[in-house]
Amino acid sequence: MYTPSFLIHRNAFRGETTLVYVKAKVHDKAESTIVVRPLLEKMSKAELHTVMTNSFATLSGSTVAAYILYGVPANYLIAGSFMSAPAGLALSKLAYPDDVTTLRSSRRHALPDARETGFIEALVAGATAAIGVITHLVANLIAFICILAFMNDAIIWFGARVGLDLETVTFQVICSYVFWPFVFLMGVPMAECGVVARMVGIKILFSELLALEDLGTLHKNRVTLERHLEGNGTFTWTDSGDIALSGTNVTLSGGVLTPRTETIATFALCGFSDVYAYCLLLAVLSAAAPSRKQDLVGVSGRAWICGIVACFLSACMAGAVFSRQRIIPYASGRLFMTH
Repeated sequence: MYTPSFLIHRNAFRGETTLVYVKAKVHDKAESTIVVRPLLEKMSKAELHTVMTNSFATLSGSTVAAYILYGVPANYLIAGSFMSAPAGLALSKLAYPDDVTTLRSSRRHALPDARETGFIEALVAGATAAIGVITHLVANLIAFICILAFMNDAIIWFGARVGLDLETVTFQVICSYVFWPFVFLMGVPMAECGVVARMVGIKILFSELLALEDLGTLHKNRVTLERHLEGNGTFTWTDSGDIALSGTNVTLSGGVLTPRTETIATFALCGFSDVYAYCLLLAVLSAAAPSRKQDLVGVSGRAWICGIVACFLSACMAGAVFSRQRIIPYASGRLFMTH
């Protein structure tokens, strides 16, 4: 099987890297990379950098389906993953351009034929592979929730040792300050920068699983609040940032985000650019091409940063084109914008 020639731009991309970008929209990052496993040994360092950037900048179709169950809007997840792909491709070429020898090379490399012999066999193989993906997601979600809880307890414990009361200081709060400038530059209103910066920090330093779960909760809160307002209900903000719906016993933990901020946050989180994904991808590629391990380690850090920035660029574009039609003032002075 050969890479289709119409996918290759003569002076920019070769078939191997283009194939990985296309496959990554459907399959898991490790699976899409293994597709070109026989060709990894022949790739240049710039092409390895491009392959890794793609993995960090986008989400696969199988994981998008799982994240939708968290309550995150499917249209933004899919659009964010697709928009980050060309952004990551452009950034990878700017950060690590191909040399003249690679650009002039036009030889085509053969890939091994598929092992499945029919549609039914391929369908069964895909369904079986999905079980592993879902199990992988659930196991990692549990693991990273435990790690995050440990980090928060460790901060409180060390604070108590030196006589400080750090009950309200969590790892999420620290992230909200570290990534605040980046979120503000994406176009998030200042009143909501802390919440989005917290999710971005969790996504980069821990896992996008936890960040998207938080975002899904905030989206559900907004839907609940909209329905409450449509029934002429009222609400109040609590000191902790939650929303109490008047006339009910419902409290929306964490409050809500405006639709535009939700959109920006979703696009910023659409990528496997967390520390765990970094280690996982490096391990998979090193196992697939042991002789290129040193080259992979050399370009991995730069590719990881390019993947993060690609998601941020997509978020900036999403915020720039987001339409606003109706504005409802909050009781606290914040703005609640709907489509």
